[in-house]
Amino acid sequence: MGIEGGGSLVIDSRHKFHESGSGSGPYTYTEEGVDDEDRYGDIDIVTVITEIESKPFVSVLGYTALLPGTELWLWYQDISASPVGEDDATFPPVTFPDNDPQIRIVGGSGANLFKLMVKRKKFSHDKSHKKNRPHRYKQGGGSGLARHFRIGQWRLVRAGTTLVGDKGAENYNFFVRFGHYQEP
Repeated sequence: MGIEGGGSLVIDSRHKFHESGSGSGPYTYTEEGVDDEDRYGDIDIVTVITEIESKPFVSVLGYTALLPGTELWLWYQDISASPVGEDDATFPPVTFPDNDPQIRIVGGSGANLFKLMVKRKKFSHDKSHKKNRPHRYKQGGGSGLARHFRIGQWRLVRAGTTLVGDKGAENYNFFVRFGHYQEP
């Protein structure tokens, strides 16, 4: 699964998602029309590509051998309400709520299936034009979101304990590999 965080949130997935929830959220997305042997299992590996403001301008880190039950948590950082400067690239400092992310990605295991939980604004669905990740889910501005936002903070969390995380970079992109789904 590929997750892009600059400007809006874009998730490219191998599987189509079913949405539940109404109004302004929260929303929960689960896999739709997937046989058990093809389901997303626990999060196994996460590669994080971080865009930074100084040389080398990009950092690539891989987190492997994650234990079952590891979740990926994401927090949004909204751009300034009014354009600041010609480049319009001002993201005011923000205090992120410690255990209340806008996005939680939970792998599937046993009776608990894969879930993507979203606090605000549902995703639109389109084609990604990628053979192995044909479904694109995108959150843009509007309906309670800023005109432009980015992932301001992320964490890998297991049983309420932060394993690793970061905040404050120019942009984050994630590639998440899920292990084999184990039936109950």
